[in-house]
Amino acid sequence: MPKEIHSSIPVSIPEVRELLLARKRDAEKNDEELTYMQSVALDHANLISKISADIARELVEDLMNTFNISDKGAITLANYLPDTIDEARVLLDPESKTMETEVLEQIVAKIMSVPRLDKDKMEEDENLKEEFFDEPDKEMPEDIPEDLL
Repeated sequence: MPKEIHSSIPVSIPEVRELLLARKRDAEKNDEELTYMQSVALDHANLISKISADIARELVEDLMNTFNISDKGAITLANYLPDTIDEARVLLDPESKTMETEVLEQIVAKIMSVPRLDKDKMEEDENLKEEFFDEPDKEMPEDIPEDLL
C-alpha cells in the first residue's frame, strides 16, 4: 500500500544522497536493506553528486538570497553546477529571461567557487565500489584506453 504524502519540500540531489545514506545506515543497524527504489536512487545520487549536502544547502540558500532565484531554480543549479552562462540560462529558464548577463556571470562565478567532492574520498561511502560493480576484484580489461580510466 502506498504511503500518504502529507507535505513535500524540494531538495537537491546531494541532500537526497545524504538522506539515503542515513537510511542505509539505519537499515544496516536493524539487519534490513534499502528497498529496490531506494538503492537505485542512492546509486544515482552517488554517481552524480558533485558537492556535499551541506555545501548544496548553503549554495541554494545563497543563490536564493543573493540573486532572488526561486528554490527550484537554485536547486537545479546546485544539482547541475553549470560552468557557462549559457548552461545557467537554460537551467533557469524562464527565470533567466529577466536576468542580465552580468548577473548570470556572477551566478556562474559563485557556482564555480564551490568546492567539489573528491570522488575517490567521498565521505561515508566506504563500500561505494562494491555497490557499483558486480565483481569488485575483477581486473580491468587491458584494451581500455588510458584516458577512459
